[in-house]
Amino acid sequence: MSSLKMRYKPTFDVFEVRIVPSAAVPANTLAVATGVVQSPRAIAHASVPLSERNLSGRRSAILSELVSPGEESSLKPAVTGATGTNGRALAIRRGAPFVPGRHEAAAVFIRAGNPGTVTTGVTGQDDSTGSFQVGATLPGDVNGDGQVTLADEVAFAKAYNSTTKDANYNPAADANHNGQVGIGDAQLLLRNLQLPTPKIPLTITFALAPQDAARGSTPKNSGGKTRFKDVTILGHTTPGAMVFMDGTEGTYTFTGAALPADAHGNFSVNVSLTRGINSYQFMAIDGYGQQTIMAYPIYWLSYAASGSTLK
Repeated sequence: MSSLKMRYKPTFDVFEVRIVPSAAVPANTLAVATGVVQSPRAIAHASVPLSERNLSGRRSAILSELVSPGEESSLKPAVTGATGTNGRALAIRRGAPFVPGRHEAAAVFIRAGNPGTVTTGVTGQDDSTGSFQVGATLPGDVNGDGQVTLADEVAFAKAYNSTTKDANYNPAADANHNGQVGIGDAQLLLRNLQLPTPKIPLTITFALAPQDAARGSTPKNSGGKTRFKDVTILGHTTPGAMVFMDGTEGTYTFTGAALPADAHGNFSVNVSLTRGINSYQFMAIDGYGQQTIMAYPIYWLSYAASGSTLK
């Protein structure tokens, strides 16, 4: 039995954010620091801690910072840069700038490789001055324990595809702060994940659960064959990878379920068949940034059988 591997590698703009104000402090908040820009074009600094635990055994971690004006402050904050404990400049990538009434904070993503402090420089747009607040979070740390592990993938899956209007929305899963939990957030989680294996080629394999697979003489099919409407797909991929199922429309937007692979690389999903041949698409992403897409067709034999009354 085999699956069709597709040579399609989508790209996702992780860093284009639309800041959504929230009174709740996300569980993955590392620290909140404050400062004051005293004069036009001056640069103030605020520092937040980064621990060895936050690095999750990786060479570096991505931190997310939102810089917002203080209460009754007229500052229009802008980030000038960031430095580590040794005073060396850190690599940053800017998200959405502060825009009054639209983006309520300036967003920046910082790559830091050593425990200690991360110091962010802040100035004011249009020569503005005043106080500010820096909220630093660890993208991917959904459960708030200070590191990114397989447990965070499980928590992330529960919030996947949610928005601020949904009961299952989790601000700690919304790593890029755009008000919805999507694949861009998963990519940030995987970037900070405590890697369970060395880098290996990313593959996905599938099979129907033993109790669901058809036995005996059956038509040939490149995927699974079953006589049941409701079946379980068993999958295997790189341990710790995240697998995303496409929506029912087959549009390769992968707005179906998020399926975290466990420490052995196993995952599963229950599906309800609707016709003779049902083709399901899956995309896997691992902590090394590799992506692959596979299709898994299932032949519902009872539906396709001559004289079947199934609709």
